[in-house]
Parts: sequence; structure tokens; C-alpha cells
Amino acid sequence: MRSALVISVYAVLCYFLLSKIWLAKLLVVINCVYVGRRLFRLTTSQRIKRKSLHPWKYDVFLSFTGETRKGFTHFLYKTLQGRGLSVFRDQELERGTNISLKLLTAIEESRFAIVVLSPKYASSTWCLDELSKIFECMEVRGTILPIFYKVKPSNVRNQRGRFAKAFNKHEYHNMAKVQRWRSVLTKVGCIAGWISKDWYESELIDVIVESVYNAS
Repeated sequence: MRSALVISVYAVLCYFLLSKIWLAKLLVVINCVYVGRRLFRLTTSQRIKRKSLHPWKYDVFLSFTGETRKGFTHFLYKTLQGRGLSVFRDQELERGTNISLKLLTAIEESRFAIVVLSPKYASSTWCLDELSKIFECMEVRGTILPIFYKVKPSNVRNQRGRFAKAFNKHEYHNMAKVQRWRSVLTKVGCIAGWISKDWYESELIDVIVESVYNAS
């Protein structure tokens, strides 16, 4: 009788002990679900808020001339895409005299502009119009990233060397427009960018892409 009572008491204690364990587990599960739902809601709201604050269609707008299209700019474009960044690159080989509305809109919808300032950049009125629009949209934000590709920043800034020769051919354009082009080249030449002669090209591309990726 005594032993039966002891067994009964032991069974009751085990029942309550096990019940508490399962209750504790249940409470942990409920808490995890609750916390998980809050984190999900927070993350979702943060994403929506970030998207609303930065409604960019493109992470990067690439401005360049045809002389770098199949070399440096091509590999830069592919590496940017490889990091999951959305990049606008003009695919047209033949350009007209006036910049297209499509490109102007793309600049407005881009967060960053990477400007590949190669020796023939100033020879292209199309590129100079692109650069003017880039400064109009991004100068205040400070999201213009120049690459001085086989050119000196001082030659860009002061329109010397190949840039001076290019402007000798632009005299037939409206002088107000020419002065605007000179102004934006002076400004971009003053921005701390990357000078290609200081790098191996593959390393330079990696550094540029990493900078844009971390800032996105």
C-alpha cells in the first residue's frame, strides 16, 4: 500500500515535471514565432522605406566613348552586373548629333554615374551632353564617380592636350553650350576619382565595383 502510494506520488511529480518542460518548450516556440513575425515585419517595412527613399531604376549609369566599349568598360559592366547591380549602358554604336531622351531619362533614374574619361571623351558632343545632365542630376548628391582612363585629371580639368584639340572643333556649337561643357569638365576633373595608370585594370575594376556595391 505504501509502495503504491509512493509510486503514485512519483508518477504525479513526473507528470507535473514533464508538463512544465513541455509548457516551457511551448512558450519558447510561441516566443520564437512572435519574435520572428516582428522581425519579418520590421525587415519588410525597412525594405519598403528604403525603396521609397531611393526609387532608382538603375544603380549605375555608365558614361563612356566607343574607344573603351569592348575593353575596359565592357569588363567593368560585366563585373558590376556580377555583383547584382543594375547598370545602364548605351548599346548604340552609331550616335546622332543630339542625345536621346532615353539616355536623359536613364540618368535621372540612376543612383550613381561612373564616367570613363578616356582620351576621346571630349570629342563626343553626345558624351559632353551626358556629363552635363549627370551634373544636373547628381552633383548635389555627390554620386559622380570619375575614372581618368589614360588621361591626366589636370588635362580634363583645364581642357589641355587631347581635350583642347577636341574643343577647337566645337567652336561651331552654341557658345553657351560650349561653356557649359567646359564647366562640367572642370568640375569632374576636380573630383577625387581613379587614375588608370596607378592600377592594374582588373584591380581597378574590382575596387570601383566594391565601392559602388558597399554604397548601394
